[in-house]
Amino acid sequence: MVAPAWWPYRTPPRDVLKNCNHFGNMKRNSNEEKSPSSKSIRLNSPSEGQQPCKIPMAEMATTMAPESPMPAPDNQNEQSASGYEVQAPAGSAMRAAFNRFKQRKSDLSDVLDLRVSEGSRTDESPIFECRPLLGDFEGLPEVCHGLRPYNEWTITTFPSRPGLFVINDAFEPSSHLNWLRSAIGEYSQPPNPTNVNLTGEAGEKYALEAVRWATLGFDYNWTTKEYPDVPRAPLPVEFTDVANCVTNAVGLGEFHADTAIVNYYPLKARLSPHVDRSERDHSQPLISLSFGQSAIYLTGGVSADDEVLPIMLHSGDILVMAGTQRLVFHAVPQVLKTRTFSPPVGLPSDADFTSVVAYANTHRINITLRRTLPS
Repeated sequence: MVAPAWWPYRTPPRDVLKNCNHFGNMKRNSNEEKSPSSKSIRLNSPSEGQQPCKIPMAEMATTMAPESPMPAPDNQNEQSASGYEVQAPAGSAMRAAFNRFKQRKSDLSDVLDLRVSEGSRTDESPIFECRPLLGDFEGLPEVCHGLRPYNEWTITTFPSRPGLFVINDAFEPSSHLNWLRSAIGEYSQPPNPTNVNLTGEAGEKYALEAVRWATLGFDYNWTTKEYPDVPRAPLPVEFTDVANCVTNAVGLGEFHADTAIVNYYPLKARLSPHVDRSERDHSQPLISLSFGQSAIYLTGGVSADDEVLPIMLHSGDILVMAGTQRLVFHAVPQVLKTRTFSPPVGLPSDADFTSVVAYANTHRINITLRRTLPS
């Protein structure tokens, strides 16, 4: 198949179509048993005497922000941020927090678990506010690829950090393993470049345990800190669909993601502090999806000496970086084993899902969706 003149990608049409992921396995089988917890979601209720906060979708854009990826590790455990333009210097508040929380026996009492923590300081000034998403859902894109219905979404905002935004437990429990299976069996495979197969050539032999990142769409160059002018291939449809659902629901409007970096974290892995600046349009958000084990996520400010807030991110959480939070320092000092996955109920326990479950029980996968080209 000869590429027509209008074809915008470097990869030939035949290869793009061959590798296109329609994500049909995310649609619930009518015979599949639904998890008992999939019909409900933990909603943090408002303070006593306080009315539930309607978070008008149009206002979400002004109060919102996430996490991002990494280059090749500089040692066995820590994923270096040397591929980014800005790193947190030694002695800074962000670096000090990172060094503290990377210790396996560190005190985690002040890490905010948004699903269970109280949102107020001792002076009654809230650190975060957790509310159900309320409003008219008629004009929003249809939820898909394992997302819960909009009326089950729980939104967390941070009054002192406009732009930082978390959707807690946004995916149906039955969808987590499907996302993990795609990350292992598709996103980390050729023609997508990874840290162990930089060119994305077919036929390369490597162990899944060695994979730390994969790039899709525009392939980030960790050495030059730049994206190419032309994407290698379009993003999988599940990436663009989910990103657009999220931005529309929180009031950012249409978002056409064209780039993704998938991070693969063993339990001992870390991502050092950095700022994502390589994208050409910083007015566009970053969207982060978490699956597998949990992580301590550090979010700071535009200065490495700004106050650092430690947050626990769990499987199924979505983090959005937008507005003033788009260029803040952030890091992942520790991955924690917080849950045990089991093979899906009602499905054959084949080798495929057995290996996915084993991987999910010892790893965290993070998918960051972004836009490289200006809108």
